[in-house]
Amino acid sequence: MSNEHTNSLIHESSPYLLQHAHNPVDWVPWSEIAFDEAKKQNKPLLISIGYSSCHWCHVMERESFEDKDIADMMNEWFICVKVDREERPDVDQLYMEAVQAMGINGGWPLNVFVLPDGSPFYGGTYFRPDQWAKVLKGLHDGFNQQYDEIRKSADSLKNALSVSLPEKLNLAPIEEKIPPLSSFEDGLNKLSDLFDNDSGGIKGAPKFPMPVIWRSIVAKNLVKEDPKQSESTLITLKSMIAGGIYDHIGGGFSRYSVDGEWFAPHFEKMAYDNGQLLSLYSEAQQLYPGENFKPVIDETLQWITEILLSEEGGFYTATDADTEGVEGKFFTWEYDELKSILDEEELQFAIDKLGVTENGNWEEGRNILYMNKEAVLDIHSSNETFNNIRKKLYAARVQRIPPGLDNKILLNQNCLINSGLVKAYLVYKDDKYYKLALKNLHYIRENLAWSDKLIHSVGKDTEAFADSYALFILLLLDHYNITQEEHYLKEAAQYMRLAFKKFYDTKETFFSFSADDHNSPVAKQFEIFDQVIPSSNSLFAECLYKLGRYFDQEDWLETAYTMVGKVEKMIKSEFRYMSNWAKVSLYMNLPQVDVVVTGEEAQSVIEKLQTPFNPFVNYMASDKTESSLPHFEGRLSDSETKIYICSDRVCKAPTSNTEEAIVQLSTLFNN
Repeated sequence: MSNEHTNSLIHESSPYLLQHAHNPVDWVPWSEIAFDEAKKQNKPLLISIGYSSCHWCHVMERESFEDKDIADMMNEWFICVKVDREERPDVDQLYMEAVQAMGINGGWPLNVFVLPDGSPFYGGTYFRPDQWAKVLKGLHDGFNQQYDEIRKSADSLKNALSVSLPEKLNLAPIEEKIPPLSSFEDGLNKLSDLFDNDSGGIKGAPKFPMPVIWRSIVAKNLVKEDPKQSESTLITLKSMIAGGIYDHIGGGFSRYSVDGEWFAPHFEKMAYDNGQLLSLYSEAQQLYPGENFKPVIDETLQWITEILLSEEGGFYTATDADTEGVEGKFFTWEYDELKSILDEEELQFAIDKLGVTENGNWEEGRNILYMNKEAVLDIHSSNETFNNIRKKLYAARVQRIPPGLDNKILLNQNCLINSGLVKAYLVYKDDKYYKLALKNLHYIRENLAWSDKLIHSVGKDTEAFADSYALFILLLLDHYNITQEEHYLKEAAQYMRLAFKKFYDTKETFFSFSADDHNSPVAKQFEIFDQVIPSSNSLFAECLYKLGRYFDQEDWLETAYTMVGKVEKMIKSEFRYMSNWAKVSLYMNLPQVDVVVTGEEAQSVIEKLQTPFNPFVNYMASDKTESSLPHFEGRLSDSETKIYICSDRVCKAPTSNTEEAIVQLSTLFNN
């Protein structure tokens, strides 16, 4: 594409917006100025939303937004606004909900036409050039010739969107203080009917990893294993690694596969997926001690550190699917290429074990590497031939033009990767995981965590959204688990209080997605459903429950109980979209087990008690004589080490014997 045209996006920092800076479309970024201009010129706005690694966003840009004739229509008839959905997830959520309310399936690119006051009246996703031209002409004519009808339709939709999600869902409190575990079990049993026990995941295509679902199932089976659920989960974990959705050469998982076998991905890799998958595979290691997921965690970490890690310690957002305009070109192989790189034995291995064929197993004669799920862990763990293949193909691949990098650094996605590193450290005790987690946490504190608010994106002053607050609070609790340094808990409590002030709605008893000063043009938004990332409200319920236990703060516990209680019926009926809520309800139904260690050897003793790490236990250790935590009251000592094992606020007699404490702890859980 030539640089004959330049629009105002040239002054933006988002890679997605910069991709459109030389379109002949007069794009402007999301701002009040755009709406003021629409009012001044009496034009509707086109709000076009996407992200840098979105394949179909690129396709629509090439086909329509780079077409001069189509661009002239857009410029003459509309104020054209480009939005990076990762920079403004609130705008994306708002207009995605609007399009779905019109009866249209959502997705990206998301193209929504709105009146100058922000009220949507038409929308869709990808349009072919001929379709797009007809839509533009039809909406232009309609706006000028049938404005009253469009206004009426927009007002009706706006009224529908102004009803809050909790109100639409008729969420009401339950009689019980703690939501019953039976809802978790019934919901999971219902979802189990949709498990694909051949290829893993949920039946059908496309297939998304959805770590939030599988982490919930792993957690439940760590408490009480169900053989069928456990088997389905293991099939899923192995199948995802075996498929082409996993990059067997460079590490890391793509966003989804277009088929039902995890074979052919859309090749974009996202920070939020891979961070959560670090957590999932680390937690699954405890459920399946006979399997070895560590090589896949290390390979994924290799991709994160080589591609996503900035020099200062922040993690970038994503890499693209396309290279030189061709999807998957960087990741796939022609047979002759492989023949020229590998020796005879290695080439035969690629044919026998990696699915390679002379004519290619995918498009345009190219091969996607994949494996048999029963052999994949052994091959990645210890197969010398495969290791040699990996090294040779990696060396050849780095000579290619790499996929585009979205170099935004976002708080929520950094928290997800950091938490995955901490989970991996707690399971494997590999210092490299925590060393990187600490480096990144320092970066977050320096660049995104202010004393009075959190920031969404490095280089911007946009306040973080609710999910980022919750994820950062949970991350601080993760770091406390390792270090037992109380400042992490105090900091978490500080941001929890800030979140109450900024997001909590006393009428709905849920947290809105945006702080009040985000000025959403249509409706206040509440995230309830867990999607690829857990909903902000399920995350806050988890924060409140965990912090409430640490600080013995009843009002926070009661708020968590109320939130989970209100969605209890939906956990039962819609487990697929309520799985993090389900995990929080699981925590609430287990004994509240606290391990408190005091004395000069407290830190070394707590590390022994955390092996293996039990995610359902609150571990607290201090070798000091002062603490703000109520659990240490009357127990602190800087000399003799004592261990207190407590369940539901009833403690066994303290012991100085670590082995005895481990036995006491093991008796408090079913297995």
